[in-house]
Amino acid sequence: MALAILPIAFIAGLVLGDRRRATYVSLGIWFAAIAALLIAKLAGALVSPWEALVLAVCLPLAILLTRFAAHLRHR
Repeated sequence: MALAILPIAFIAGLVLGDRRRATYVSLGIWFAAIAALLIAKLAGALVSPWEALVLAVCLPLAILLTRFAAHLRHR
């Protein structure tokens, strides 16, 4: 689930074309993934701590990909 943020962020950057809005979309997707992990953990499901770590590491990469894709759209 955590690595799915990267292609979604790239596509969001291509579709939106605006760097600021695409960054907010990436942050929203990241917060939704963190919330889903927290809800799953509170519901008693087995959640790997590595998933949260990968989410934390992928956030800056997702933002960079989003901004790069938005930049590609303006070329």
